[in-house]
Amino acid sequence: SQPPYCACHTAAIPRLGVPLYRWLTETNTGVMASCISSGHCPTTFVGPLNFAASFNETNWWLKGDVTSTEIRAVYNEFAGTDPYAASGLTGFGPNINVIKDPRYGRNSELPGEDPMLSGRYAIAFTNGMQQERLSADGVPVVKMRSYLKHFTAYSVETGRLSFSANVTAFDLFDSNLPQFEAALTQGNASGAMCSYFAPNGTSSCGSSMLLQELMRDRWARDDAVVMSDCGAVENMRTDNKPVEDKSAKVAVALNAGMDLYAGGGSDLFGDGHLLEAVQRGMVREASVTKAAARVLSQRFSLGLFDDSDPWSAIGAPDLNSTRSQQVAYEAALQGMVLLQNERGALPF
Repeated sequence: SQPPYCACHTAAIPRLGVPLYRWLTETNTGVMASCISSGHCPTTFVGPLNFAASFNETNWWLKGDVTSTEIRAVYNEFAGTDPYAASGLTGFGPNINVIKDPRYGRNSELPGEDPMLSGRYAIAFTNGMQQERLSADGVPVVKMRSYLKHFTAYSVETGRLSFSANVTAFDLFDSNLPQFEAALTQGNASGAMCSYFAPNGTSSCGSSMLLQELMRDRWARDDAVVMSDCGAVENMRTDNKPVEDKSAKVAVALNAGMDLYAGGGSDLFGDGHLLEAVQRGMVREASVTKAAARVLSQRFSLGLFDDSDPWSAIGAPDLNSTRSQQVAYEAALQGMVLLQNERGALPF
């Protein structure tokens, strides 16, 4: 009954007891969610550019720990009451694109210009988020799931919905992929958000080279979930040309390895275009089944269908707690950088 938008709510299936679920909660600088009550709001951390400058992996892990605690707190408070107000337990962040141009308006969201540093940051942050605890039945339950942004070669805002980036193979594998590979293979990140960009004329969300050949095959992460950025499938491009047919857009994305579509104004899957793509033979039903298995498996791992939840005690007092404030404060102090303005190179 709600319009499709970027939070990407997947509809409930009452006959199977599957509730509505919100996939997209931003977690790059903290949990982007409503305050539960006065004084009980998620902690806001300094930007990743400052955070990574500390070169302190313990700080990065602690940020993940606080983030996972607070996303659980918001979820536990709202779950079963107002699913549209609640956060999910699937956090999108860290954002590990590399800084390429000082004029890019989102540089403060990124760890820096070094893929190795970005990868190490993502590994520690993700490990802090994806802790496990045994349920009463002895089943490991993941505290939250972490997804990487924006896969990949994403560094322009103006015209981003149709921008086709000319990326050399060297630049792709030297600057735009190593941090994602590290986070997915060493940090065990749960997946990634494919970006609006169309590297070399093919949209990231429709690139079988990025989603299947690299992530799923070479990096051996067949379980990783790929969700689109908001409306990215609506702006699908192949061979430097926009894909016009809506069912064809869906087919390109599913066949390439994308699992979830974050609408942001359109609901190509729910509006029947996915079904039409299957009926027209553009997508095999087995591909849809595979995507559904990936996303449901990750929801199961969060304990969302279990009677006992080892994380259920987390609640409002854990939001912006004294410990959380101290973690954020110490991280901000350790990330400060003093610059020498030799020969007047800087404009001050």
